Amino acid sequence: MKKTVIFLSLLLFAVFCFSAEVNSKIDINKKLDRSSFISPVSFLKVKNAYYFIDKETGKVFIETKDGNFVSTFGGKGQGPGKFLFPFQLILGENKIGVFDGMLKSIRWFSLKGKYLNDTRFNLSFSNLVFQIENNDLYYAFLIQNVSGSPDKGLNVIQKINLYDKSGKLIKNVWKSPALSMKQLKGNVLNFIRFFTITQDNTLYISDYQNNAVIFNLYNQKGDRIGRLEKEYPLIKLTKSEKEAAKKRFEEVKKKNPMTAKMLEGTKIPEYKTPIDGIEKQGNTVYILYFKRQDGKEKPQYFLDIVNGTKVAKSMEISPDGNLIDFQIDSNNIILLVEKDDNYFVEVSGLN
Repeated sequence: MKKTVIFLSLLLFAVFCFSAEVNSKIDINKKLDRSSFISPVSFLKVKNAYYFIDKETGKVFIETKDGNFVSTFGGKGQGPGKFLFPFQLILGENKIGVFDGMLKSIRWFSLKGKYLNDTRFNLSFSNLVFQIENNDLYYAFLIQNVSGSPDKGLNVIQKINLYDKSGKLIKNVWKSPALSMKQLKGNVLNFIRFFTITQDNTLYISDYQNNAVIFNLYNQKGDRIGRLEKEYPLIKLTKSEKEAAKKRFEEVKKKNPMTAKMLEGTKIPEYKTPIDGIEKQGNTVYILYFKRQDGKEKPQYFLDIVNGTKVAKSMEISPDGNLIDFQIDSNNIILLVEKDDNYFVEVSGLN
């Protein structure tokens, strides 16, 4: 069963904004040495504190809004309060959750980092949970489901299921057509990458069509109720990006002979998604994406503010470095940025 997880992880690995000045920039490394804080992949602002997940150490770091270190919790392991593969923070009622795809659970902590309990989900190893949204009554997961075998053929079905707060499945609300191994080898971009759920329970789900990312809208019954009028053209990989992708691809295949067999003949994509993330606040959706002029490595970032099926406003963003993650907080956009192996939080107004 591990091979299916490796297979999906490799595919996701291979696949590869509002005009506002930065109002503040916080160095989140200033009181930490490199051995303790290596590479945050996600963050969450809660009240007057920031929480960062470090993928290398498996720890969550807590810092003040001014960038002063407070404490850490978590770490690598399977015991209570530890993680194997933490990759998303979730805000609960006066608590913070860390979703671990390998442990198939959300591990809950107090805002000070004290371990509380787990919410476990009935997921097989053929499922890879990819994103979580919290909506008071349930959690919604995007699941990429593999059936079959490398020898007889693999079929991939993508789903969005609803679960209650105890981890019990409520129902499936969306499911893609099955993709065969042959289709996947030719077009790994068929994988859904982004979705969110608004306050009125409208699902925005990204998809690929005619070399562009589109967003379809669904209700809670799983019925398609519309489509975002704007499309986002795929971005052609630069020479350096192709070389880096090929190197990662070959390293994974070398370490995992079964993966190499499953992916024999798979091509490195020529394009990648321009979407960097999608967030919501109430019924307003925020889509962060980028453009790149021909021959230039550095992208231009933009934020589209969406109401219903229309983009109400589009604004350019100019981060001082490479974007890692973002969050909408009241009337601000908060960016997690990497520059020269250091990490910063940049805050800009939405007006």
